[in-house]
Amino acid sequence: MAVTWTEEQKKVIELRDRNILVAAAAGSGKTAVLVERILSRITDPQDPLDVDELLIVTFTKAAAAQMRERIGQALRERLREEPRNARLQRQLTLLHYAQITTIDSFCLHVLRSHFDELDLDPDFRIGDEGELKLIRGDLIERLMEDLYEEGDPAFWEMVETLAAGKGDEGIGEWIERLFFFVSAYPFPEKTLREWSEDTGTDWLASLFTQLKREAGEWVRQYDRAIRLCLEADGPSAYGEMFESDRRQAEAVRRAEEYDSLQKALTE
Repeated sequence: MAVTWTEEQKKVIELRDRNILVAAAAGSGKTAVLVERILSRITDPQDPLDVDELLIVTFTKAAAAQMRERIGQALRERLREEPRNARLQRQLTLLHYAQITTIDSFCLHVLRSHFDELDLDPDFRIGDEGELKLIRGDLIERLMEDLYEEGDPAFWEMVETLAAGKGDEGIGEWIERLFFFVSAYPFPEKTLREWSEDTGTDWLASLFTQLKREAGEWVRQYDRAIRLCLEADGPSAYGEMFESDRRQAEAVRRAEEYDSLQKALTE
């Protein structure tokens, strides 16, 4: 049964010689349109492409398998309409060799195909998560040792700020979390340099305001807890602790600059 495409979908299917960004809600037919666009490219009467000349990447293996199956199904449906069409028969044969894969699998394919140009051992493999975690842990340990030897005051301040307990426990976890976070950016090293050179304080001002607002709520909650402690049958043993916590929350609420906020949170 023929599909009736909307005008926007027709544009996506038929546009050539330019980059296209398609944004639409889930279930709106993006995959069907993409399959039709691929079919229109490989059956174009003026400038046809073989399906194995296309690179089609997805985020998951399941999505890649589904895409390959849907393209195959569409080709078979066309062949039922045109059983003697040699080009369609050729595309169905070539579909097995087409680059319909995940992004990481395609990158691995490029590395394996050009290892000699990249000075890579041809027997290289992808490390499993257990191995990678051990390697990261070893690198972080060596990095910490080098930083301790350098004695950079900024490093000591970071340890004092982020470490859990009296030692430097937890610093490695912070480094690892930062590594994964910044790795999501296209150019991680460039991003880190920009962050380190950024003197803007908009994000800090926003955080500062939010923290002071929350501290005001803490004060109100502590006032309520203290009143309960003062009641005849209240938990009076906790009164002194709540008073102490309330003083700290009040100091946070009244802080006007970063240093006073830091002092209120650490004392």
